[in-house]
Amino acid sequence: MNCWKGEMNKVKRNTIFIVILLILFSNIIFAEDNYNLLPEDKDLYAIISETELRRDNNYVLNVKIIKLNLSTMDKEKFRLVENFQTDMYMQITTYPEHDFYRIEGKSGNMFILKYNEPWNCKVLSMIGIGPSFSYSEDGNTYLCQIFFEKLVFLNLNNWEEKEYEIIEGSYAAKVLYEKGQNLGFNIKDGKFKMIPNEKPYLYEPPEEIIGNAETAVVIFNKEKYRMIHFNEYDEQGNNIGKEALLNKKENRWVFFKIGGKRKYTYIFDPFIIYCISNSKPNKPIVFNGNFEIINYLKEEKHAIYLEPPSNIYIANENYAIATSKNRILYLPVIDGKINVEKVITLYEESEEVIGTPQEIVKRIEGLFLGPAEVPEEILLKKAEEANKKGEKLYNMEDKNRAISQSILALEYYPDYAYCNLGLYNIPYEIGIEYSLKAIELSEDEIIKARAYNNIGMAYEKRQEWEKALEAYENAYELHEQEAYKEAIERMEDKL
Repeated sequence: MNCWKGEMNKVKRNTIFIVILLILFSNIIFAEDNYNLLPEDKDLYAIISETELRRDNNYVLNVKIIKLNLSTMDKEKFRLVENFQTDMYMQITTYPEHDFYRIEGKSGNMFILKYNEPWNCKVLSMIGIGPSFSYSEDGNTYLCQIFFEKLVFLNLNNWEEKEYEIIEGSYAAKVLYEKGQNLGFNIKDGKFKMIPNEKPYLYEPPEEIIGNAETAVVIFNKEKYRMIHFNEYDEQGNNIGKEALLNKKENRWVFFKIGGKRKYTYIFDPFIIYCISNSKPNKPIVFNGNFEIINYLKEEKHAIYLEPPSNIYIANENYAIATSKNRILYLPVIDGKINVEKVITLYEESEEVIGTPQEIVKRIEGLFLGPAEVPEEILLKKAEEANKKGEKLYNMEDKNRAISQSILALEYYPDYAYCNLGLYNIPYEIGIEYSLKAIELSEDEIIKARAYNNIGMAYEKRQEWEKALEAYENAYELHEQEAYKEAIERMEDKL
């Protein structure tokens, strides 16, 4: 009996969570006059994560790709377009030059999310263990990764994988040295040795530029510019932050000093953005809202502050899009600098959800611009699959996971899943509410009949025979099923 009470409490907690989640989307504050800041054929998408405790007591991350509907000002709710799970050690890397994300954990799988098709994440096995970069040639985009003595090419157009030996004069060596980014090096006796294969680097800077650095990273490698970060440390172990920009055409180096004890770097043409932290070495990194930004085309540096927690997820020569506390912001670029004085709020969460588990902005792992329209038939299919999985779990008496799957179906395609939530959820008032919502939204008479049947079952359990009879009669009128007829006869016997 105590076990059953425990299960009841779990379901009630999930029910409350669902209600709050559904209410959340009525707590959206939009910038009414600024929705047209985005390109007409684009909308803003968010990658969010949420923790889930499985029945084996292991935690996983649910990763959701959500269309925010800012371009159409659809305030009803955000639209889920993709969902998958990874482990708690998720790493996410953006490749904005070629419009995709790479999402991976320690499980050995990685997910490729293309900006132009965010509803179709591709799951693949890991292709290597070394640095990676994106590269395009002859209309194909590749994810390239060093794997010891080889360079692995994953074609993102047809998902074919090829590998080439990194030997002097080879195709792999040419791509690596001319296009390679995020390449790490140990520096020994003034010479660069690539990590992990100890290959030399063909474009070593002069010794006076290397200084006392022990390691270095080629942050980016463009046709006209190359940026190298040198890791020099002071006596306290803090990274000094020495950046060297090479103008290839003029064979000229420009130096920049970046503040903070630790930092994270993003590349968005024409900016190199450093997210600054003053956390001590060997301590968790806490970013303080300060950003130092290099415009490499202008060879200039500027700094901005965004109230933390904050991050910059999109930037180009015209604007940047960032998060700051409970807001998503549009920051114009003026005279080559990201401007915070003329910031525009694209989205702001209401006070009702700030500090609660339903707060969305703090769970954002990435933002990108994707298609303004999503194929409805694809989302309907995803909803059907989630709904069927939920029904299977419900029949296995795994109500919590059944509810989770119906929530997914609901977020994919609203009028497809309300009736199942009406069946799964208790207390009965909430189940009836979901079923009435399904009747309101759906144009499918079978779905409406099923929802009326759920209402009848709820009232029957409460021994409200007349209300149950009316609901079962409505169900049978819409869809003449034997089960509905039997329910009607059962209620008539009670009256």
